[in-house]
Amino acid sequence: AGQIIVNPGGLDHNLFPNQHIRVDILSAAATPFDTGAGVLANFILGGSTTNGPNPYVNFSFDITALVGLGGTFQLRFAEVDNLGFLNMGVDNVSINARRLPAPRSPNRPPCCCSAQVSQELQQLANGAKLARAKKCSSLIRSMQ
Repeated sequence: AGQIIVNPGGLDHNLFPNQHIRVDILSAAATPFDTGAGVLANFILGGSTTNGPNPYVNFSFDITALVGLGGTFQLRFAEVDNLGFLNMGVDNVSINARRLPAPRSPNRPPCCCSAQVSQELQQLANGAKLARAKKCSSLIRSMQ
């Protein structure tokens, strides 16, 4: 059986003992061996202590909270070993993404967010929501 040791010094193979795998999302500015502030999230840290070969294990992580508003990120698969053999296999990685909508300004009502403001005001005024239309209209004038 293998021995898994996560040295607090990170991914430096010169720090003895140090033998583990990790999967992280890093900031765009992080260096390849960063295990500090550049790590936005760690998903796997450690490894298997059984004799190989090990069967593939499926993992799934929701990273929406980290990357949903956009930006540049790094997905890192890393291993360090200075106690003997440690192999890490990665296969069939996919990221399914959709951008989350930007938060709406508290001073801007929903009807003021599009080029169809006057059309929306007309529709509101013709319906039962006249008070909201007047409020939205006054906010538009104050924003101009």
